Amino acid sequence: TEAARAAVAEDSASAEKERADAAEAKIEELERKARDAEELLAQARKEAEEAKSKLQELEAKVNEEEGKRMKCEQELEEAKTSAQEGENKVKEEVKRCEDELKLEKTRLQELQEMLDGARETAKASQESHATAQGDLAEKDQKLSDVTSELKKFKENDKT
Repeated sequence: TEAARAAVAEDSASAEKERADAAEAKIEELERKARDAEELLAQARKEAEEAKSKLQELEAKVNEEEGKRMKCEQELEEAKTSAQEGENKVKEEVKRCEDELKLEKTRLQELQEMLDGARETAKASQESHATAQGDLAEKDQKLSDVTSELKKFKENDKT
């Protein structure tokens, strides 16, 4: 009976060791997944920064084009008010400014479309970033749970 008790105790210890080994393997897997999630998060942050930078560049271009457009409109008004100095001269200046204004408006529209695209990209990057953060938090919680479980197994193993 002493030998039977020893065999039962040995089987129990072996089963505990197998559970502890499985828990450690699970921890390693979760740690790997957490590292992967951190890498995804870093990539998402990088993409968000790149999109933000591109957005700022496009906004600067839009502002520059808007300034050019406003300046052209001002020149157009000045040309109209100086019509007394010569109708032909004024007509030529009006035509030049109108053509330039059309070109600037076209450029402004193109930049606005690029800006809208960059905003969509930035939004998608932010959503990706938020998803990656959620995944990382979930994996951190799982890692914490498995670590706690392993500690319990180790404490039980001691007693």
